[in-house]
Amino acid sequence: MSSLKERYVEKIGYDYERIKTEPWYLAQLALEGALEIDFYLLGKNNDFSHVQELADILREYQLKDSDNALTCPYFPYLPIWRAMKKDSDKNIGKYSGLALEMRLLNAELKDIPFKANRIKELSSFLCDLSREFSSEHRISQPFYLAA
Repeated sequence: MSSLKERYVEKIGYDYERIKTEPWYLAQLALEGALEIDFYLLGKNNDFSHVQELADILREYQLKDSDNALTCPYFPYLPIWRAMKKDSDKNIGKYSGLALEMRLLNAELKDIPFKANRIKELSSFLCDLSREFSSEHRISQPFYLAA
């Protein structure tokens, strides 16, 4: 169990089934995963529990090639799409394209730390993904003015 999951579920008492689709939780999870990779590159870590938890969540909410806006499960896919398009020339215009990219990401996350040639890029991607999930969380939160 990742320390993030333990903190929110065991200590604070959140329902894991509810928070695993929340952008704020996914942002923290992606950032912790990036830190795990960076510490591994420095020789200070061999635990990838946050990366594996993120991979498990993405695997659970994996889009199918036949999904569309009406059939896909509730999950914040837009931050994943934005992170994948950032600094890339990929044209991910349909759900089937995002489904393919999610499968590729899951394969890379599953193979950590065995694919050392892509691990640094994956850390950078997880930072971008965390930023996009954080942005999604801020957008979805209403702003209230005090009188």
